[in-house]
Amino acid sequence: MEILKITLVKQDYLKMLDKSNKLPNGINYLLDGNEDADITEYKINDIECVSIVNYAMGCYKEFEGMQEFEELLKTAKHGYVFLRVGDGWDDIEYRNTSKLEELEFPFKFIKPIEEKANKELLGELNSDYKNYSITSKQYVFTDRESILECYEGNQEKQERCKKLLDENTQLKLVLNINVGIELSNISLYCRRPDSEKYELVEKKNILMDDALWYLGYPNEETFLADINEQNNLENNEDENEEFEPE
Repeated sequence: MEILKITLVKQDYLKMLDKSNKLPNGINYLLDGNEDADITEYKINDIECVSIVNYAMGCYKEFEGMQEFEELLKTAKHGYVFLRVGDGWDDIEYRNTSKLEELEFPFKFIKPIEEKANKELLGELNSDYKNYSITSKQYVFTDRESILECYEGNQEKQERCKKLLDENTQLKLVLNINVGIELSNISLYCRRPDSEKYELVEKKNILMDDALWYLGYPNEETFLADINEQNNLENNEDENEEFEPE
């Protein structure tokens, strides 16, 4: 599940809300409290602040609503603190444009998370996978057969994909696997005939065994051996090309 957390001075938030209310589409969904979002106020050192937490999809920069929200954020006079955590192990975006420590207060949890991640990394280096230089790989599928096969167990989604493909909509399936931290996730993107870019349809975590089975690997050991062998072959080819005599 994706999480977006932002803090800013209350005065700046109210001005953003007013500007958003005057837009053609009305208040931006990230500024308005709903079932997938929490907007709360807190006060530290006599400075009134607002915390925005959103648990819904639609927080990636490819989304029009997110682009609109980013433009509104630029108007925050006192700056802001921004954190977006996606489903992927490395899908984290953090930035701080404010000099106010009061806005950093709700993000104190980041340090212990970082320390925990470092411990996990050390554990990984001492794990059964220490003999492998890489433990992760991303796969991209755009052919009809692979995409429909992925949704073979879900007839409703498979039919939806068929309908989109029949309408000349381009689909792209992105599969991320990281055996080292036992994480797999899959994302489906679509680009309609009248669109210039892909839009995210869904992103979800999947079981490691299911991901490996989809790729044709019987277990993690076989997967690791294969991707590391491929990596070594690619490196050797690059070295041969680099030093090939003219």
